[in-house]
Amino acid sequence: MKNMKCSKCGKENKDTAKYCSGCGAPLEQPEHSGEEKKKTSGKNKWFTGAGIVILIAVLIAVGMVLFQKKKEKEFQQLVVSADRYLEEMDYQKAEDSYREILKVDPSRKSAYTGIIQAYYYQGKEEEIEEVINDAEEHISDTEGFDEILYWQEVKRRIQTYLDFMAETEERIPRGGFQVKNRALQTFGLSFLKNVDLDGDGIDEMLVAYTDKMLEDQESQLEYTLEVWAYKEGKMEKVHTGELCKMNSDRAVVLEYMEDGTVQFVSTKAPDGLSTTYYAYKDGKVVPDIAIERKIQPSSVMVNGQGVTEEELENYTEKYKTANSKEYILHGHAASGFYSHEFDKTNLELEYQLRAVEGCYKCAIKKANGESIKEEGNIQNGNYMSVSDESGMYLNAYTGENQKKVLQIRYYYFNDIGMNFETVEFEYDKESGIYQEVADESSYILSIAQEGDSVSVLIKSRDSGYGMDAQLLRETQYDSVEAHKKYRKKFIARTLLTEEEATKESEAESHSKIELSKDEVMQRVVDHYRAILPLPTGDKGGIYTIYQYDVTETEKGYEMALRYDMGYEQMQEITDNGEIPQTHTIVGMISVNMETGEVSMENSDTWNLLED
Repeated sequence: MKNMKCSKCGKENKDTAKYCSGCGAPLEQPEHSGEEKKKTSGKNKWFTGAGIVILIAVLIAVGMVLFQKKKEKEFQQLVVSADRYLEEMDYQKAEDSYREILKVDPSRKSAYTGIIQAYYYQGKEEEIEEVINDAEEHISDTEGFDEILYWQEVKRRIQTYLDFMAETEERIPRGGFQVKNRALQTFGLSFLKNVDLDGDGIDEMLVAYTDKMLEDQESQLEYTLEVWAYKEGKMEKVHTGELCKMNSDRAVVLEYMEDGTVQFVSTKAPDGLSTTYYAYKDGKVVPDIAIERKIQPSSVMVNGQGVTEEELENYTEKYKTANSKEYILHGHAASGFYSHEFDKTNLELEYQLRAVEGCYKCAIKKANGESIKEEGNIQNGNYMSVSDESGMYLNAYTGENQKKVLQIRYYYFNDIGMNFETVEFEYDKESGIYQEVADESSYILSIAQEGDSVSVLIKSRDSGYGMDAQLLRETQYDSVEAHKKYRKKFIARTLLTEEEATKESEAESHSKIELSKDEVMQRVVDHYRAILPLPTGDKGGIYTIYQYDVTETEKGYEMALRYDMGYEQMQEITDNGEIPQTHTIVGMISVNMETGEVSMENSDTWNLLED
């Protein structure tokens, strides 16, 4: 430690003293060396630089946090906007917004399902599959996408069937039918029906047609039978052949097998003793079994090999137990069966398309995580449809275990009389369809609801017979206006307002011919009974018109006049070695309800009001 000398008196003082101990004068502090100054200066600069760096880092971190929060806020606003656009049905903006979301977060499932919904409502269904494929590359949660694609394919298939029917009718126009010499003949496109031949759940289409008209009784009419199958999104013809020949008749004959498959029948010999059953297997129509009988000498061959009657029994067991359905296209018997199959098939497919559309829409919503009411559930209530030929009643209610139950009762008339059925169905959430409540299911149901209207098609699994109806809610009488033809059956006159009753009375007063359909039928039958001789002369029989043979036209009715006789009369004729003529069409009758004129081929025109 060095002493510090006073500059005034020369006295030495401690280096830490500020004033001289001798004279009291202030002491001057000694200056530091250059090295010490440099060292101190460098240390200060380091602390200053580090502080600036830390400050900048803090500012950057804070900025990044603020920026991230801003971006997250903007992203959430984008999500909200996309969902709002979808809800407001601005589908293009919704699609654009969801696309922007995926640019930020390619693994966001709700953005993919949002685009799918936007595409669905814009009718861009072909692009939905592409969106799903893209989603599966970026996300692991693909639940619900398979269901969307499944219903999309089913919808595409049914639409393909409908397009095929329209194209077929354009290519081979329906010519209707005519009666020549008491023989009925269809011409042009005579028959088209969807049938699941191989039991795989996918229908095939059977088409029958002829390109010529029957000119006289001696003419031989040839029909072509085609089978079309749905393959890879389009219809492909898999078979061309002939109709089943039953003596002088030509018919489409279907055999419903116990294993769930269906075969069609062809007979080649004029005597009808050679029969071939055709099956659809592995995408091809093949002869399943061919049976040939010869009378002189008596013999039976199966698939070209001679067999005994016992062996034949073994071969044909399944055919003996199968239900058979015949659609006569040319001949004298059961001629009414064919006539509405095209329209029934078209209607059935339209019902199915509507039901599938509901399932498809439901699958899209479920994939987006929406909690929705099952579209398969028909609104509870009573529904009905009644005509002169048939009636159907539907009661929809929630049964045990909160399961939707449908009870369907229906009746129809044929040449035998009235047929009545009651069938109950229960909604199965797992399969998404209504299943028959029975030990052995024998019916299939296609059903769809639009407002107060329910479209129903009920089909027999065994015979393929189907009955369809458009039902209206019984309790909502305002909607009965759509069913005004049967207004009186639904609403008692006491329930009508004075204004409604007045309008109804005025409408009735303006009617030119105040005759019901039953009254018209009776007058027509009475007229022709009086002027037409019976085919069997004094052996009896009657002329009659059946309800199912009457169709409404724009101006009135078309009805078939038939000759019929009782069982006892038929038996008597048969016992005498003769062939009874019964249930044959005499002719087609046109009734004009505006003028009252009635006409039939080869008969004079007359008037309902003058007869």
